[in-house]
Amino acid sequence: YISDSNGNIIIDKIGSAQLLTEYWCHELRLKSTNKKLSTAMYKQFIQTIPSDIKWIQQFSDLKNLSKKWADSGTGPDGLRYSCWANAPTACLEEVHKYYLDLGIGLDPYPDYNNARMVCTPKGTILGDQQGRIVRTPQKTRPLSLGNVDNKIISQLVSLPLNDCGVQMISMIQSGG
Repeated sequence: YISDSNGNIIIDKIGSAQLLTEYWCHELRLKSTNKKLSTAMYKQFIQTIPSDIKWIQQFSDLKNLSKKWADSGTGPDGLRYSCWANAPTACLEEVHKYYLDLGIGLDPYPDYNNARMVCTPKGTILGDQQGRIVRTPQKTRPLSLGNVDNKIISQLVSLPLNDCGVQMISMIQSGG
């Protein structure tokens, strides 16, 4: 459940969705950046990208990825990864062609980035064990459940970025 700032639990779906939307639309809005100042501040930290990175992924790379896909939550398309992992080659070829088209600058289809947004609770608090989890919008984490074809293309794009990271980031740099 979602509660408002006064602790009132919003029981109906529409009220909960409105409260979450009001909060997260403000938080996720496009923020302006002073590009000159940002460049001056971070220029000393910018590294040269390694020259041996394979930026364009071949269809064979997509086929290899498809062997690793495990099912997860579905996006608006209602499809799971296993649907694509077991799809006929012609279907995967179309996804790869679309990836290549986006890579040369063609526009994505209008609903390409449509997704379902779910807001999961942050942390555990007293009372969660009774099966009644209540948080204010600020204590939720928005997650996007995108269409699987979008996720597949994102995976192809991330492959060279992962290679860059391995070559450019020191092992002593760890997140936390």
